Amino acid sequence: MKQLNGFKCLMILFVVVFAGLFINACTELAVDTATVSTCEDDDEDCDGVLTAYDCDDEDATVTININFDGDCDGVLKLYDCDDTSSANVLSNLTDADGDDVNICNDCNDSDATVTDDITLDADCDGILTDYDCDDTDASIISSNVTDADCDGILTDYDCDDTDASIISSNVTDADCDGIETTYDCDDTDATIITLATDDADCDGIETTYDCDDTDAAVTDNMLLDADCDGVLTSYDCDDTDASIISSNVTDADCDGIETTYDCDDTDGSITSSNVTDADCDGIETTYDCDDTDGSITSSNITDADCDGVDTTYDCDDTDASITSSNVTDADNDGVSQCYDCDDADASNTLSTADYPSCVETSTTTSTLADYFIALSLSSVSVEGDGTTYT
Repeated sequence: MKQLNGFKCLMILFVVVFAGLFINACTELAVDTATVSTCEDDDEDCDGVLTAYDCDDEDATVTININFDGDCDGVLKLYDCDDTSSANVLSNLTDADGDDVNICNDCNDSDATVTDDITLDADCDGILTDYDCDDTDASIISSNVTDADCDGILTDYDCDDTDASIISSNVTDADCDGIETTYDCDDTDATIITLATDDADCDGIETTYDCDDTDAAVTDNMLLDADCDGVLTSYDCDDTDASIISSNVTDADCDGIETTYDCDDTDGSITSSNVTDADCDGIETTYDCDDTDGSITSSNITDADCDGVDTTYDCDDTDASITSSNVTDADNDGVSQCYDCDDADASNTLSTADYPSCVETSTTTSTLADYFIALSLSSVSVEGDGTTYT
């Protein structure tokens, strides 16, 4: 709202009348009360700056208007390096080092050799904002020109310069598999990512599970072969004992005899092998009286002449044609078969031990007479004892 100031109106009217030109200036001239102080309500210190815009409306000596100096530091907004902070009273009219970069933008206004402008290089690290991988941190001087993914590894050495999460360098990781050369079991093959710290012999089996982590030729894994005997758990007859290397693939009953040679590969208690027992009767070939017939189980250890009569009982164990047994007494006359002159006649109890010729012609026996009888002499007369033998 515009109102006419009475005093000024009279002065203007006087001047106009005096000049001979009467113009009703009072109807044309008006004063804007929005910027002019009334010294009562709108400008407490009556310094000509309205309270709303006065940086200090209690001090008439301070006539700074916030419209022109936002932080009221005495430096006009047009020249103030930071018009939001009264602590910063630097002016862009200042160039302390004379390098043509004003103090507001000069990264170092005390050194004329430093001409970096913070409007072009915010962190003042010498890398322009457009190329700086991180323009808020001066310690990061990577440039996307020489390090496309800004991971700190130069493009020439970066294993993957399109992915900042991959920071492997071909200088320390030749095959770029993520394992440093020092620890890579094979740094020429990226498909092999075994760590030497986890696999001492670099055979692909972790130390924890490697049956022998000092020998790369031994790749047995105790997860698959608990006793490390070279036979997988699934097929090992006893996977708790490395001394037992039988496999149920080649030894179905796991008795230690391979199926090919096992006399009975369905029964682990039968350990006969047809290599050492051709007829599989339980008697080894060396001792088997007939190793072609499984029904004959005689052994020459217990039956020397292999006549079916044990040595202990065989009347003659050197002659297989003699099958008499000293435990046999067919006629039950008390004389064993070995010595019975007639084992079919119980009344004949003559024994060849007493009567070699099995003939008794006298009540008196003579060893000498028996001897001659044995020689088949037709007649022998022995004088002196009164006995004649025919």
